[in-house]
Amino acid sequence: MKYGIITIDTPGSNRGNRLIEYAAKKVLNLPEPSVAIPMFVKPDRSLIDLINQCDFVLLPGSTILAKGKGQGEAMGSLKKIKPPKFCIGAAGWHPPFKLNIKAMKWIDGPLGVRDLYTYDQCKKEGIPAKLVGCPTMLLPAVTGRATIPYDIIGFARKYVEWQVESFFKPLALNRNKKLIASLQEVSHELPIARRITEHVFNYDDPAEVMRRYAEADFVYTGRLHGVLPAISQKKPVMFFGDPDDSRFTLLTCLGVPVNTPGDDPRTFKSADGSVYDEKVRIFKGELTGWKNETIDRI
Repeated sequence: MKYGIITIDTPGSNRGNRLIEYAAKKVLNLPEPSVAIPMFVKPDRSLIDLINQCDFVLLPGSTILAKGKGQGEAMGSLKKIKPPKFCIGAAGWHPPFKLNIKAMKWIDGPLGVRDLYTYDQCKKEGIPAKLVGCPTMLLPAVTGRATIPYDIIGFARKYVEWQVESFFKPLALNRNKKLIASLQEVSHELPIARRITEHVFNYDDPAEVMRRYAEADFVYTGRLHGVLPAISQKKPVMFFGDPDDSRFTLLTCLGVPVNTPGDDPRTFKSADGSVYDEKVRIFKGELTGWKNETIDRI
């Protein structure tokens, strides 16, 4: 059996997408795809012809169900793709973008969606869906221990200056433990990280990223693909973000608090495995059900 993929691992700045795709193949136990169509551009006829020779097509994760400038341009070509099309861990992104309802109806089987917002919107539109979460949070634990204990920090898309000044700088000044900054978008995150720590790692190698999270003691982050690998590795995590961002309804399902600029840093809340571990097991069960209804039927 061979399959094609609508790849989100493009040469763009956000390397967190690489981790999503890596995790999707791991949790579904899939080999490398035979054909890859870039998500963010319209595919040419030759790519469509190649992918139509596959047994099925996978759309992995991220906000590929969002409709707007630069968001999932390949989704408009789904009607031309003949093999069954399945999506795992996909989501919309409200408020900046509307859902691409037309394209969502071209996807076969129940949609495997990432968050509660997207799941609820599917129900409103009468689109079959299962709430499977993100593949990254479902990865198995990696064994290993750091020779020098460290915590990981990661920067939110919004409120970055608040995050740095109100929390990360004081955190670095009032402790002896090493801080390592995780960089998903290196070009603009590296200068910010250098204000806090000399220790950094990027997301170019997903296996190495998971090893870093597995060896960390604690994770402080404002990115989904900072908190989700931490959850898969059963690490305590503190998250910063906009509570009105639809992507973070996944964290609501998991019981992970979203700390905001309106909060006093002294009252920031965190979560550990005792909070989210049982929820993760439920998501894994939903993923198994989704796989039984989609890929396993090919």
